[in-house]
Order: sequence, then structure tokens, then C-alpha cells
Amino acid sequence: MQVSDSPVNAAKCLCAKCPSFAGLPGFYCARGRARGKVICAGCKCRECAVFNENSLTDEYYCDHGEEGVEAVLKSVRKQKAEWEAGAATDETPAPADPEKKG
Repeated sequence: MQVSDSPVNAAKCLCAKCPSFAGLPGFYCARGRARGKVICAGCKCRECAVFNENSLTDEYYCDHGEEGVEAVLKSVRKQKAEWEAGAATDETPAPADPEKKG
């Protein structure tokens, strides 16, 4: 769901109080990912009124933008499936496995 970038919603935003806050623009679920590097040190998204009022389901919008981590994972899975199906050339390295830790 698209979150309205309104002053009312911005006032409810918890991004600046989050341990992973990466600076401006903040209000990442509406404005997109952080400009700087995000150190994932905890997430306040699920505690935020904007998150709940807009029926959001993801976390770390600071790192993945308004589409959230699930959209990023979906894109990576699609690329991986295409590569595995032979859509890539022999010189193309396999995409990283989004499910694999480490």
C-alpha cells in the first residue's frame, strides 16, 4: 500500500527514534530508502502508527525503500530463477541467494 507523504503521517513517523535510523529523508515507507548506509540494528516499523494505519507488512523501509524488503527479495528470486532456467550467458555469475545467511 502506498503511504501518503502528508504532514499528519510524517508527525507520527518513528524513523528518527529507530536504532537503524540512517538520516534523511526519514519517513522511509513514504519517501523511499535512506541516502546513507543502513546498519540494521533493530526496527521500529511495526511499532509505528503509520505502519499499522496503512496495513504495512514489511520492515526496514530505510534500507529497501517504500516497496519494502519483500519486493526486493521477489526481484532477486525472479532474477535467480531466470538465471537457473538458462536466461543468463555462461559468463554471468549466479545471483546471490536471498535466503542464504552469511
